[in-house]
Amino acid sequence: MSSANEENQHDGKNVSMLQQNGNVKFKRRAEKPKMATTFPEMVKAWPYSTFLIILNEFCQRFANLSTVMGLYFLNVLKLSSGQTTVLINVKKIIGALFALLGSAVADGYIGKFRTILYGTIIYGIGKIILSAVAFEPGGESAVFHPWLDYIGILIILVGNGFIVPCVASFGGDQFEPHQERMISVFFSIFYAAINAGALISTFLLPILRSKPCLGQDSCYPLSFAVSAVFMLVATVIFFAGSGRYNKNPPKGNVFADVYDTVVVALKNKKRSRKERSNWLDYYLDTHICAKNEKCMKLKKRKMDQTLCERERFLDDIRSLIRILVMFAPLPMFWALYDQQYSVWLIQAIQMDIRLWGDVLLLPDMMHFLNPLLTLTFIFLFESFIYPLVSCFVKLTPLRKMVSGGVLAAFAFFVSAAVQLKVNATLPELPPPGHAFVSFINTFDDCSMNITYTGPSSAPSAADDSVVNWRTLHANQSLENSKLLGREELFSVPLGNNTWTIDYRGGECADLDGLDLPKRLNMRFNTERSIYFVAIGPNGAFVGQSDTAKPTGGNGEFSLSVNLALSDITYTGNLALCRLRGDSGTSSGNSSSEEAHPCDPQRAEDFYALESVAPMGSGLKSDLKAKVRYLLQSSSESEQQASLFNFKHIRPGNWGLFYMHNDATDAAHRRLDKSALNVTYSDINIEMHDQGGIYAIIVSGTMEKPRKRVFRAIPPNTVSILWQIPQIAIITAAEILFSIPGYEFAYSQSAPSMKTLLQACWFLTVAIGDMIIIFVTFFHFADMAVQFVAYAVAMLVVIFIFALLAIFYYEYRVNTDESSTDADNDNNDEDEFEEAEELRKIDEKRGPLEAKFEDKAADDEKRNEQNVIKNKKGSGNPTLVPIIERLEKLEKLVERLIAGENRYGNRFADPQHTSHTSDSTNNNGNVQWGQPPPFAGTGAVSQMITEAIINSEQLKEKSTRAVIEKLPEAMDQQAVVEQIAEQCGVKENCRPTFTATQEHGPKEG
Repeated sequence: MSSANEENQHDGKNVSMLQQNGNVKFKRRAEKPKMATTFPEMVKAWPYSTFLIILNEFCQRFANLSTVMGLYFLNVLKLSSGQTTVLINVKKIIGALFALLGSAVADGYIGKFRTILYGTIIYGIGKIILSAVAFEPGGESAVFHPWLDYIGILIILVGNGFIVPCVASFGGDQFEPHQERMISVFFSIFYAAINAGALISTFLLPILRSKPCLGQDSCYPLSFAVSAVFMLVATVIFFAGSGRYNKNPPKGNVFADVYDTVVVALKNKKRSRKERSNWLDYYLDTHICAKNEKCMKLKKRKMDQTLCERERFLDDIRSLIRILVMFAPLPMFWALYDQQYSVWLIQAIQMDIRLWGDVLLLPDMMHFLNPLLTLTFIFLFESFIYPLVSCFVKLTPLRKMVSGGVLAAFAFFVSAAVQLKVNATLPELPPPGHAFVSFINTFDDCSMNITYTGPSSAPSAADDSVVNWRTLHANQSLENSKLLGREELFSVPLGNNTWTIDYRGGECADLDGLDLPKRLNMRFNTERSIYFVAIGPNGAFVGQSDTAKPTGGNGEFSLSVNLALSDITYTGNLALCRLRGDSGTSSGNSSSEEAHPCDPQRAEDFYALESVAPMGSGLKSDLKAKVRYLLQSSSESEQQASLFNFKHIRPGNWGLFYMHNDATDAAHRRLDKSALNVTYSDINIEMHDQGGIYAIIVSGTMEKPRKRVFRAIPPNTVSILWQIPQIAIITAAEILFSIPGYEFAYSQSAPSMKTLLQACWFLTVAIGDMIIIFVTFFHFADMAVQFVAYAVAMLVVIFIFALLAIFYYEYRVNTDESSTDADNDNNDEDEFEEAEELRKIDEKRGPLEAKFEDKAADDEKRNEQNVIKNKKGSGNPTLVPIIERLEKLEKLVERLIAGENRYGNRFADPQHTSHTSDSTNNNGNVQWGQPPPFAGTGAVSQMITEAIINSEQLKEKSTRAVIEKLPEAMDQQAVVEQIAEQCGVKENCRPTFTATQEHGPKEG
């Protein structure tokens, strides 16, 4: 028994007592598990269920449709660019709000596992709905668009809100808390899976979207269906690990707890007449610890009746408020960052996406760069940039965030410079109440002098600053082009306007035979539009051009075919078919293609212009109008020109064919190419420019047609590669802002507030999206000005943020103590119950066993005292009792940690604590719930007292180690001497201490 007791004395931290058959035996406790640091150790200890969580997150990120949704809104739902920007950001705001709801549900009600599982299922249902409705073509005739789209998107947002705030922390829950290295590796793998899924998604989904299918020029159903399949796979993968996951129970609704606490504090402050240092402290006016379960639990596990859980919780709320103040400038960063998926996408559509030949870099594929650069930059910053900068400046999360905000502003200055170049290719529209008018000369050998003569509200011809006449040579048209420096269109007010035309040239010399108009009086009714007047042998006719560039994202140009044939008024169907030969005719085609040059089933190679829409198709006729020619006599000819609507055509070499039947059958299925009856018109259109708007005038006869091209809007000429610098800079800003922001929020928040603070982080993103919506409603005429405004606002906000970081916020170090940490509560409950069990066993020990054990303990104590006297006390006998007392405290701490103190039953027991103020009983043993024997009133003695009571801090330290941890200003020998001087050999002495500093003594 003595040997067992000796083992207990020397290794008190690793032994416990068990009663077996009436005998007390000592059993070595399981040592604290070792943290796995090497690769083999981590492989052996790794919880493999985490790979299911990682795969689930990969599939979910792959299923993200943010890449293609912008183009879907523009081209299928037919929203404007402003409406698309608003809808994309409204979607993000709603998603952030549902993330708040998901956090509350997981923490307060059903736990993380079920929250993620239900969210994944809901997410998949939304994907299926969106995939199904995408099969219906868009337009005014659509039955299910857009209301079913919005329902599907809303369901997706609900599911995503349940997943996002839980999945990362649920993965971390699968590890033991001491496996810090493995947890770090897991989050690295998890973040890599997020970016890998996003990387593949942003590359593959735009390609699938760009493929024609189901008779449509783009295949959104394919993109959505693939996304839905991956979401269903994610659901199956996650559910497969149901029996293997570590599922922590809900900890309680922290959201509601914080809200209730703040409300009570404000109410009490309004009623109270007391003055408190902080408004939150008024909550304690009506708080009673004895009626609060958490308070009683804290008192029990900390063995201190003076503690109050609500006071700790108030401190947690104060730390939360301090961090939220630092969060205030954050939304401005997200207002810039989130424009990658809306405003910058629209900018990309306005650019030249051709890399070389027929290789295109689709606008929505630019999102591919962000995850790619993110993975690259994380390595560069962590391996090179941070270590280099830290040699000169101390790097803190707030300093990194300030640098990230400055970079974000710089990214928008760069995007503004790019937009200035893009603006030169955008449509230049007339002012309100006016219209632009162009003239097209379709003659081969005839020039015209065109003079604008009215109305009276127009600039006078006598005004030298305004040129009201134009010279138009053969086969030319008037054009406005900033790139070419041409400002030739007439800007006229709405209503009737008059021009006079003077013809010169061989082909138009015989005016009487041609009956060409010398005076044109025309009426224009649509403001901010572009009209064209085509003049040819048949006379003149008026058409109206599109002004909106194509938004399909496949490099399309916009084309209208206008037939002004002199021998026939053609009102049948037309077809544009891709020519395979280099010569621009069918001669380069194979024999099969020569016989059947048009294939309706290849949507990327075939466009139908149908004069009459097929019955029941829900489509409109492509024949826009049949207009009569204007003649010399100001009358109208019986002959008519056929004007077809503008079509968005992919770049390439196209032939114009007369189509003698419909391209679809009665069931609206596209015909096989062998069933299509077409005749080549000998007109080919080779166009590789992107984004331009063109009107083709086909004059002459059906046998000998002539082609004239009018360019209403210039093509895109700025390469999409110029977006790479701004994307790279905003990604670097993300590395400096977002990741340190997460680090700051996590490290500075109290453990009880980490989930709530994560939800607040999502809320800052939502507020940033609200800023985008607010700015969109201002309708900036120039996107470059809008980008500069964002950049300036970001600089102002980040300057305020820097001031807050310098003068307001002080970094704090959070301990593991938490007012609402359920895990700690459970662990401490177990330790207390074990101590109670050991106490009961100790009470049943026989007196003989106790006598032998106490004798062994006394012998051990005397041996240690002799050693101490020889080492430290030989020169000062007065110190011996003090050193003995310190050694007694050291043993007390060791036994406290081991849970073997026989006086544990006196903890928090009023019968043992309320009748005495001494820290020792008659036997000189320290009582639980009382201060240590030498506890004084000074700051140093308080530090010693707290250190001994909070045994969690002393798992591997003795009482002497506590003394050694005192501030450097405190001489350790002086501490012991002060104890000896004030107390001598008194047992119940409470001395005070004085810290001796370089410039003299200072009261502790």
